Amino acid sequence: MATSYCVEDPDKIQGRDDIDLGKRNIAATRLARALRALDGVDGAILLLGAGAGRYARALHRYRPDLLIVAGDLSVRAITEAVARGGEITYLVLDAQQLPFPDEVFGAVVFFDLLEHVP
Repeated sequence: MATSYCVEDPDKIQGRDDIDLGKRNIAATRLARALRALDGVDGAILLLGAGAGRYARALHRYRPDLLIVAGDLSVRAITEAVARGGEITYLVLDAQQLPFPDEVFGAVVFFDLLEHVP
């Protein structure tokens, strides 16, 4: 039996903590890999499945030269992300129907997203 997934459930919102590359954990490993993949990318990047902004904040901390647009389907998650501050553009959006023209972003990044896409 399938269970429904409520994107507004506060217990389901990820990304309230911060990531430190100096620590040994999965989030730091994923961030390090993303930063290597973004080497040579400039301008704007799109982060999908932003949650409360953990990876968006970390990407901005380590790559302040990038314009980061971070989106999530959850209004509540984006509200939390905005409240945490930072020079990041947060948007409520559906990763399956992006409102951007082609080639606006130098890269599209996501963490823990695909398992939530039907």
